[in-house]
Amino acid sequence: MSEPAFRKPLYTLGDSLGAVPPSDGHMPVLDQGSFDIMTFAAGLGPKAIKDWHKGKAAYGVYIDKGIPIILFSLGASWTFDVYLNIHLEAEDSRRRFFEIDPGSPRVDLYLISAEDGVVRGVRSTALDSKELLGIKEACWDQLTRYASKDECFIEAELLLNQTDSRTLRRKASMRGFWPRN
Repeated sequence: MSEPAFRKPLYTLGDSLGAVPPSDGHMPVLDQGSFDIMTFAAGLGPKAIKDWHKGKAAYGVYIDKGIPIILFSLGASWTFDVYLNIHLEAEDSRRRFFEIDPGSPRVDLYLISAEDGVVRGVRSTALDSKELLGIKEACWDQLTRYASKDECFIEAELLLNQTDSRTLRRKASMRGFWPRN
């Protein structure tokens, strides 16, 4: 692995993406040797935004068939599961993800208004370095296990549809994390 990358956040509170997202949902984005999660949501109320920033939080990692699923809970408002499909990423992003040691395996979570494309919440957590290595190994496995992004997508959706979020959380070791000051 190359030298650690001490990443700056992609966005800060109040930044505009410059475009309105096409729909609500969650999207992982590779960022140097780690990844971030973008959540696009409409109708964001004060409680949902407060939960994003300061609510009791936990994450877990579940890996099956080369599919890493990252599970998040933020306050009472947010519970979501996101998987990484490495086939969706450009070759240079993949290379940086696999080769760069992120220094600290930080994951930034961005809450973005689906109505205007403005960042309403930013929260970070640091994964255990062994968890990040497991995620990278699963993504590497995807490159040989699945011939295309569509094959990987189908398998990931089958995994998510075969079990519910609560069961995934019992199978994964959930860890708490707190807002940064």
